[in-house]
Amino acid sequence: MAIKVTATAKEKLSKVFMESGLTSPALRIVFSGVGWGGPRLGLALDESENSTDYVVQENDIHILLDKDVRRFVETGNPLTIDYHETPYGAGFTVEGGSRC
Repeated sequence: MAIKVTATAKEKLSKVFMESGLTSPALRIVFSGVGWGGPRLGLALDESENSTDYVVQENDIHILLDKDVRRFVETGNPLTIDYHETPYGAGFTVEGGSRC
């Protein structure tokens, strides 16, 4: 399974983690809905690690996936977590994964 965290995303996530006040912050990849292209993935700030979570350490970012998200990610293309700033706003993106 390949999950890539870009340098820009790492920088922004490190700042979010520091400001969160959580003891051991992690990034959780979650299902965020289903669209025309199939399931969409989203990101959530998390601190709890369940015994059934799959844990990935990428670019010094602690990433958590439950068994359903892990299975989805393993069947698709590598995921890239990035951060973009545009004149219309800024935010994190999750690109890749299984394609329909």
